Amino acid sequence: MASGGDGKPVGPSKNQYLQQNAKFSQLVYTTKCIVTTLMVVAVMFIITGSVALAYASQVSQFQVNFAAAETTCLLPSSCS
Repeated sequence: MASGGDGKPVGPSKNQYLQQNAKFSQLVYTTKCIVTTLMVVAVMFIITGSVALAYASQVSQFQVNFAAAETTCLLPSSCS
């Protein structure tokens, strides 16, 4: 055991967090809990995927011909 500056022995910290012996609850994973959790996660993925697919279908595509860009006005504010 180490000793402090005044010669008294220094013991371990009384803080449970620093000593990593804090109490915790052990979760019990039952079949009902697991199935319910997986179903909730599946529904969340389906909803997220549907929203992403809906937005992806709204994306439009355009092409710019850079060879003809000198004669074509692409933005009305840049035309003079």
